[in-house]
Amino acid sequence: IRSFDNTNISASLSYSQTQPAKAMIILLHGIRSDKNSLSKPQDFFNKEGFNTLAVDLRAHGKSGGEYCTYGAKEKKDISAIIDYLIKEKKWTGSIGIYGHSLGGAIALQSMAYDPRIAFGIIESSYSDFKKITSDYSDYYAGFSSDFLNDDIVDRSAEIAGFDPDKVNPKDYCSKITQDILIVHGNQDPKVKPQYAKENFRNLSSRHKELYFVSGAHHNDVWEKGGEKYHRKILQFIAQSLKNNN
Repeated sequence: IRSFDNTNISASLSYSQTQPAKAMIILLHGIRSDKNSLSKPQDFFNKEGFNTLAVDLRAHGKSGGEYCTYGAKEKKDISAIIDYLIKEKKWTGSIGIYGHSLGGAIALQSMAYDPRIAFGIIESSYSDFKKITSDYSDYYAGFSSDFLNDDIVDRSAEIAGFDPDKVNPKDYCSKITQDILIVHGNQDPKVKPQYAKENFRNLSSRHKELYFVSGAHHNDVWEKGGEKYHRKILQFIAQSLKNNN
């Protein structure tokens, strides 16, 4: 799919096992990953009656683009994908979005940017870009310096061509009015559960839900949540589709 700046975005379209499909769900992966990591939610949604489009974010997988911009350009990529689904695939039904970690942060920004997204499922995401880069420095290196971290982020963002102060998911949440389910593992050591609460508080959505998966860390929410979590997702989407009809 060719995006707004002619970057090619690779995606995998899979169809519902039953027709007609209830909705189309765009699936977004985390940092340093690709669309292949989304096979479990993709299979689940297809089985439960949804079409899915699993996306390689720019600078990931088979997509083009030299740099990840943490939502600055990616939210525009999502809009180009929606254009493609409507114009080329003739999709006329509801469109939802699911994102894990970085994918969740981009999904939040995309929902604020493009109101054609009817609902969102946001998993294990952060609220503030510079804060999470500092947290990751501390997690992986054992120390962090806000001054040093901010300088590195500012220099890196300048190279990549985006403003790091304008990709904070929490700032976009106030512009989101669509239905949204925010999910987080309550034992996440990488992205603190409090960030999910911050995003949730800032949402302007009438229908919003916050769901913590007991015992889950950062990358095992889907598995640890199991059938109970999966039922929660289906109940949320069913209510959202009802709200939008």
